[in-house]
Amino acid sequence: MKYFHVTDPIKDSSLDSFFEVPWLSLNASKIAHQNLAKNTPPRESLIPILTDYQNAIGNTDEAALKSLKKFAEKDSFCVFTGQQLGFMGGPFYTILKGLTCLKVAREQGAVPIFWLATEDHDINEINHTFLLDTLGNIKQYFAGYHSDGSFVEDLRLTFKERKVIEQFLKDCDHIDLYPLFEKDSYCEAMASLLAHLFKGTGLLFIEPKYLRKLAVPFFKKEIIEAKSLLATIQTTTSKLEEMGGKKIIDLKNPTNLFFKDAAGKRQKIVFHDQIFQIGKESFSKDQILQKISQEPERFSTNVAARTVLQSWLFPTLAYIAGPTEFAYYRQLKDYHRAHRVSMPMIIPRLSASFITPYTNSLLEKTRIKPWENIPIHWEEWNPILGCEVKEIKQDWLEVAKQKIGPIFPNQTLTRLVDYFSSKLLKRAVKYKLKKSKIPFNALHILRNTFYPQAKKQERVYNFLGYQKANTNIIQQINQLSITHDGHYYFYTR
Repeated sequence: MKYFHVTDPIKDSSLDSFFEVPWLSLNASKIAHQNLAKNTPPRESLIPILTDYQNAIGNTDEAALKSLKKFAEKDSFCVFTGQQLGFMGGPFYTILKGLTCLKVAREQGAVPIFWLATEDHDINEINHTFLLDTLGNIKQYFAGYHSDGSFVEDLRLTFKERKVIEQFLKDCDHIDLYPLFEKDSYCEAMASLLAHLFKGTGLLFIEPKYLRKLAVPFFKKEIIEAKSLLATIQTTTSKLEEMGGKKIIDLKNPTNLFFKDAAGKRQKIVFHDQIFQIGKESFSKDQILQKISQEPERFSTNVAARTVLQSWLFPTLAYIAGPTEFAYYRQLKDYHRAHRVSMPMIIPRLSASFITPYTNSLLEKTRIKPWENIPIHWEEWNPILGCEVKEIKQDWLEVAKQKIGPIFPNQTLTRLVDYFSSKLLKRAVKYKLKKSKIPFNALHILRNTFYPQAKKQERVYNFLGYQKANTNIIQQINQLSITHDGHYYFYTR
């Protein structure tokens, strides 16, 4: 696969002390391995859970089975990444996370695992996806779910959602994938799609709801030591801010747990005056601990506790993080230690954009670089043409004032000259573009291609808009020797 790589400036390492093992430091991998030896994950209990979930989502090819077999080895370890399970996979940085996870796992001889953050309840973040249509417009596909406090893990696919899925798959020429969405569970259907896309790579997947029984001791510690654990995170955060770092996770209440109420809504467990509050109900510490023992499936973690639980359950050597995750992990080193687990190496995910053959032809014709600011108007693209028309406009205005000035007020003359000069500019632009075989909407297409909604392409568009039926972009990128810095531009076919 052809690609272009734009590197980042030298990274600031002044906050590296907030990571257990800065990933760019010498012997980072060796130190992480040594730290990992102190962890005691419940490996024997995890094996059947991982195996059953791969079976449920159809992730059962030879490469996946090989990863499961490797995980069963006593001294094996994992490289993790994670993301909310967006509609049809969501923005394609989800795919980039998986690819980076595979790369690091291969380098470290580890098992790659994707944590599907389905315990989340912010459904508005995952209920839609986008494609770029042939005219360069951003087209949204909305699943129809609304945030009402429900867990993503409890969403069901109905006729309504399947009709949107069918239209989406038709529009991106992947209707053959429709059988993946015959499942009733939203999460299993979307996980099946990811498993299909990563087929043959060995990437494993897991949902946290299947791990909650194993997490009972972790949940109990979060309740028993709620105040001290919160103080630990707050102390680290204060030190981080003193050194110029940014607070991403704003923790004010001394519990990091949520509870699923009788209606299936996710309620924050609040602690004050020795009482634990869930919605309108109050509980003593003993009552909450009893609930954890009896109904662990109703408990889940916040963003801070999730990161620690992952390393508490699994032998996690490294975590592949997006920019926000990379920043908030700096708040959590001492919190990991409080749970007697080592923080893994935190490694930034791959950042990339895709360039289709048609997009590439527009870039070549306009001589625009995708990493540069793309003009809004054609006169910005060709300043000479705009200056020439501006001079003509001034000449017209002077002549008009001399010849017919007494008839029309200056304001009217100026408005008329503006109107006709803009038409002249538009005609001149169209003529020049036609001569160069450049479509008039080329700038519109390029802006929406690389900076949709003023964001990077990877944060908006769905991967299936770039994955053609006769190619496998994931396999192609997975075979490349790429680094973690900067931004890649991959040329698709």
